[in-house]
Amino acid sequence: MRSRAVMNRAVVFSFAVGSALLLSACSGAPGPSVADNTPAPVITPAPAPRPAAISKPEVVADAPKAEPVQSPPETPEPVRTARVEPAAVPAPKPEPVPAPPPPPTMHDVLDLDRGALTDMLLAPRLKRQEAPAEIWQYVGQTCVLHVFFYPSVQDRQLSVDHLEATSPTGAKYPTNSCLAELVTAKAREP
Repeated sequence: MRSRAVMNRAVVFSFAVGSALLLSACSGAPGPSVADNTPAPVITPAPAPRPAAISKPEVVADAPKAEPVQSPPETPEPVRTARVEPAAVPAPKPEPVPAPPPPPTMHDVLDLDRGALTDMLLAPRLKRQEAPAEIWQYVGQTCVLHVFFYPSVQDRQLSVDHLEATSPTGAKYPTNSCLAELVTAKAREP
C-alpha cells in the first residue's frame, strides 16, 4: 500500500513539473539567446510506472526481417447456377368412373317373370286380372306404363309379353323413355 502512495506522488510531481515547463515556454519571456552557450538545465521527471495490462512488444534492431506471408492462391468463386425445379407433375387422374349401364329397353323386359320385373321397377300402382293375362300399371312423373303378363307355352308361368306407355292424359308415349324414367325413379328410392 505504501509503494502505491509513493508512485502516486511521483506521477503527480511529474505532471506538475511538465505543466510548469510548458507554461513557461508560452509566457512570452525571452528565452536564452543563441549567443549564450550555457546549456539549459534539463529536468527529467521520475519515470511513471507502466500499467501491467498494456505491454508493447520490444523492438530488436538486429532481428532479421520476416518474409511476407503469402496468402493462398485465390480460388475462383464457384459458379452459381439457378436451381431448376422440375415441372409440376399433374396428379394422376383418377380412374374414370364407368358410365352407368344404359337403361333397359322394352326388349330387355320381355319374358321377365313377375319377381324379376318387381326387382327392376318399383311396385306397380295397379294390378288387374283379365284371364288369361295379368296387367300391371306403373305411374311415373310424365308417363304411365302398362305391362301385360301372359302364361308361357312351356311351363304356363306368367311372363312379360307386351309393354305399352301413355302420357297421364292417355296419349301415346315412347315406351323406352317411360321405362327409363321408372328405372331412374327406382334407383332414387331408398
